[in-house]
Amino acid sequence: MTKRNLCNEIIEGFESLKKSRLIKTTLPGFEKELKTKPTLSSKTVKVIRNQWNFSKQEFDDHQE
Repeated sequence: MTKRNLCNEIIEGFESLKKSRLIKTTLPGFEKELKTKPTLSSKTVKVIRNQWNFSKQEFDDHQE
């Protein structure tokens, strides 16, 4: 068996890391407009709850 030269293996590893970092590819960036939450009146919420047959607790649990 031949002895391994760990220092050379570590140096080779760092060199290959350096090469891979130099060949970076970046994805094009984009901006996205965030939507705001709709404002609902209490009457609208009550109508929706009744249409879905949800209790107040069930409706609150599904809000998140």
